[in-house]
Amino acid sequence: MLVSLLGVKEAAASGQFGLVEKRLASVLKSNPQYVAVCYVDAGGKTRAAAANNAKIRQELPRLVSAVNLKSVWPWQFADAGSGPVPVVFAPVGASKRRPAGYVLGVIDRGALEAEFSSYAEYYASWRGIKLDYLAAFNSGSGYVPFAASPGFQRSAPSASEWHSGSREQDGRLTVFNTFGHAYGVRVYFQLPARQLVSGATELRWIFFAFFAFLLLAVGLLVLYITKYSSRSTAALLRKMEEMSKGDFSRITTPGAESDRYVSYANGLIDRILAYEEAHRKDAQLAALGKLAAQVAHDIRSPLAAMGAAAKGLDMPQEQRGLIRAAVDRIRDIAEDLLEHYRAPGEKHSARQVHDLAAIIEPVVAEKKLQYAERTGLKLGFSAPGAYPAALVDKKEFQRIISNLLNNAVEALGTGGSVQLELTARDGKAFIKVKDDGNGIAPAVLARLGSKGETHGKAGGTGLGLYHACSTLEAWGGSLQITSVPAEGTIVTLELPVIQTAVRAGGKIALLDDDALVHMNWKLAAKAAGAELQSFKNPQEFAAAAETLPRDIPLYIDSELGDGVKGEDIAVGLHERGFTDITMATGHDAEKFSHLPWLKVSGKEPPWA
Repeated sequence: MLVSLLGVKEAAASGQFGLVEKRLASVLKSNPQYVAVCYVDAGGKTRAAAANNAKIRQELPRLVSAVNLKSVWPWQFADAGSGPVPVVFAPVGASKRRPAGYVLGVIDRGALEAEFSSYAEYYASWRGIKLDYLAAFNSGSGYVPFAASPGFQRSAPSASEWHSGSREQDGRLTVFNTFGHAYGVRVYFQLPARQLVSGATELRWIFFAFFAFLLLAVGLLVLYITKYSSRSTAALLRKMEEMSKGDFSRITTPGAESDRYVSYANGLIDRILAYEEAHRKDAQLAALGKLAAQVAHDIRSPLAAMGAAAKGLDMPQEQRGLIRAAVDRIRDIAEDLLEHYRAPGEKHSARQVHDLAAIIEPVVAEKKLQYAERTGLKLGFSAPGAYPAALVDKKEFQRIISNLLNNAVEALGTGGSVQLELTARDGKAFIKVKDDGNGIAPAVLARLGSKGETHGKAGGTGLGLYHACSTLEAWGGSLQITSVPAEGTIVTLELPVIQTAVRAGGKIALLDDDALVHMNWKLAAKAAGAELQSFKNPQEFAAAAETLPRDIPLYIDSELGDGVKGEDIAVGLHERGFTDITMATGHDAEKFSHLPWLKVSGKEPPWA
């Protein structure tokens, strides 16, 4: 069991015998009394080994097969054909009765014999008595000597079944003691009989001294394992207790840092701390994202009011356009804030509901500055009574408008007129770019919009027009080109209007908790001659819902206060048969993509 704590059991179970061999080599290096150490599986097969030389390593399998691994004694002598060899072993696994394997150590027989010889010399110098010895192991058929001094009389040993005894012969006293049973070791000592009285007491201690030496080999192996495993186990248990109290510092117990399990535990602690830090940052970003989304949502109400007020002001078109551009710029800042603090992994659609006039006017103003030196050029934009909104990618839409204006200007030569007109009818918005240039021949016109087709533009690839066509089609719209040679060209962009204009005198219902939105929509309804039923909370709306016709246009804000979601109310209304429901919100349309029947618009009133 102690061996398993060293990591041998786990490494062997997973087939990492290279790692097992490294552990065994470490044991061998630290304990010079061993000549080899090996790991043997439950079937008796040597799976990993470390030895002092190749010859010993080669003989290990035969030696292992001679060892009785089922013995209750952790040491015995095994003979693989070249003489008895002392071995010690310890089971690996949670159960001694059914171990997963064994760690077996082969003791250097020469070192063992040298210990006997050294002790005999020490005793002679200490007591002045010559001491001879013989050590034998029980092979099952009798005791077989494995170490003896030159002066020991071999005729003296007794085969008595007694564990201890003595015999006097030829003036020499032989005493013996036996340690163990079936695979026990018997040690004999001889000394002159005349010195019996003075030496008898010491002989008793000699037996125990050599018995202790035999146990020392076992002890060294177990001690090595215990030394490191108990240290690391104690460190791991202590750290588990500390972690339960919130202390996730690394294990720094001296001497345990290099242990495999301590290293793994420290790595796990590092990963936990890294995950905790990442989770903390994600939580902060999510909180900021929530705040940014709320800001972006809330700011759309006053922006919508400002945009609506600008439409009713009696002022030149350019000044009205400047106000709308400023409103749109503030909206862009809110969008940038939302994008910057968007929660990690949160989906975002680049397409948003935009007032088309508001995003076209800045492009036209930019082109006027770009072509200011062309005195013969007239560049204008008009939106007679039309302020439709559509679901577009603002930057992509402005890029398309910019390219079309560039194409029209380049088709004029030195002078001429380019006019951009925005209109809306039948739920669609139309953006026309007109020029009075030379026009396009019918044969060329039929090919324009295809990949690689261009006209009248040096170095042109046709990709800009092709990309515009494919993008508008993806948005549910289209691009058409009409041209009359010598008269000019008209490029017409068609897009579905998300915020459909309500006919004059029409009736709609609004559910929003923002008083400014109510004020803005009421003014717009009055100007359009429309009827507006507005509700400030879900309770008011629920009380009146049964009296509303099922085809009435319903406009509902997403954030209704106290955690109430407008989309949840919309689902209930849809199930009750209401057919025209729009989320009038500052949130992305992507947020409601799971409700295909639900339309999404901004906070602006729906009247053109």
